Amino acid sequence: MSLLETLGKIGFDWRMALSNLATFLIIFFILKKYAFKPINKVLKTRKEKIEKGLEHAKSATENFLKSEEDYNLKIEKAKKDSVKIVDTAKKRGDEIIKNYTKQAEEKTVKIIEDARKEINKEKELAKKEINQEAISLGVFITEKLLSENIDSEKNREIINEFLNKKNEN
Repeated sequence: MSLLETLGKIGFDWRMALSNLATFLIIFFILKKYAFKPINKVLKTRKEKIEKGLEHAKSATENFLKSEEDYNLKIEKAKKDSVKIVDTAKKRGDEIIKNYTKQAEEKTVKIIEDARKEINKEKELAKKEINQEAISLGVFITEKLLSENIDSEKNREIINEFLNKKNEN
């Protein structure tokens, strides 16, 4: 038995196979000419887009990392600058406080000195007034005693009466 007869027994028809092969080759060449080339072109374009996207992503990542590094450097610089500014402000504030404290102490000393001078003036004035009153009192008592030459009992009454009048005023 030949190979074709054996194949025929299992249901193989060589004419049908040849026809199928011819149809397959015709469809293959048609697909190759009209379908595979556009599909390959689309796939190639897609591949190029993906590669460009990966390149953009890589450059974006590099830019991000560089930007992040720049950001961190700027943050560090800003922190250092802020520490300097705070230190400068603190020193300036301490100087201002010292100046105002010194001025306040000087003003306080001046106020105290002025108050002491004023108190001393008032004391002197009060002493002068007391002396004037004492002189006036002495003159008045002497005038009364001389105008009424009476005994010592009468003199005491006049003095007490005058002192009572003065205390009431």
